[in-house]
Amino acid sequence: MAPSTWRSWSIRGSFLGKFDEASWGPSSLFTEVDAYLYNFFRTGEPNNRSHVSDTQLDVMLDAQRRDTARSSRKKVIDDIQRYTADQVYYVYTPSPKQVSSWSARVKNFGMKNSFDKGAQLEVVWLEEAK
Repeated sequence: MAPSTWRSWSIRGSFLGKFDEASWGPSSLFTEVDAYLYNFFRTGEPNNRSHVSDTQLDVMLDAQRRDTARSSRKKVIDDIQRYTADQVYYVYTPSPKQVSSWSARVKNFGMKNSFDKGAQLEVVWLEEAK
């Protein structure tokens, strides 16, 4: 697929949920579970690419946002995960672990959880050989 075709398909199509049958692609990386759950499953959210519209799920998603007690919020989140797994609104593909090594001369480099490899390399340098 040509880069221009890919951009058109992925940004204007897949990411906005505008596709005919099925779509596959990466999703954003989040550090808080609410960003995954609410954005992907709440009715009307822009990142709800599967067009999920489920009143029971919306109630649970809103409840986990309101709950400030860690243990009770975890229970609601666990319930959401079980419910969405049963509904199969999305099919998740395996995400392999990444193991890397590099020369001791490479400085300020470490693997980061990001799709932007260029930004990772902006701060890397090579130590002169001794």
